[in-house]
Amino acid sequence: MAIQMLALGETPIGHYRCSHLLLAIGIAFASREISSCIVPGILTDVIRVLLAILNIAGGAILLAKRFLPISQGAGNAAAAVPASLMPTFKRLVATQTVLNVVSISFGISMLLPGLIPGMVIAGIVVINGLLLFALAAILMKVV
Repeated sequence: MAIQMLALGETPIGHYRCSHLLLAIGIAFASREISSCIVPGILTDVIRVLLAILNIAGGAILLAKRFLPISQGAGNAAAAVPASLMPTFKRLVATQTVLNVVSISFGISMLLPGLIPGMVIAGIVVINGLLLFALAAILMKVV
């Protein structure tokens, strides 16, 4: 992720133009990741908490961006979709919603270790992977 930030300007919260600040943040994260590989266990708790926050915030923000305009009566995204793509659009929205909920549940399981058994966490990760494949298949149909 740090290399992606350095090379492309892609961050978990969106795309930004490459700047000195973004380069510094990317180098800081990359050096932390490298040191955690050299000395195992030194940053395990920090990385676990950051992973939890990233998953919870990412899932919640995407859910809010999807459903807040609808609840506030703003424009309907489905109105711009051609009728031939409507079933695909509905599957896309449903898959994205479930993926965001699974991401939030994974984040909660990382934030509160021991709350959810390990096999359930493994199931959440498998479901997450399968949903990503389903999302890719739907997007290939649209493109």
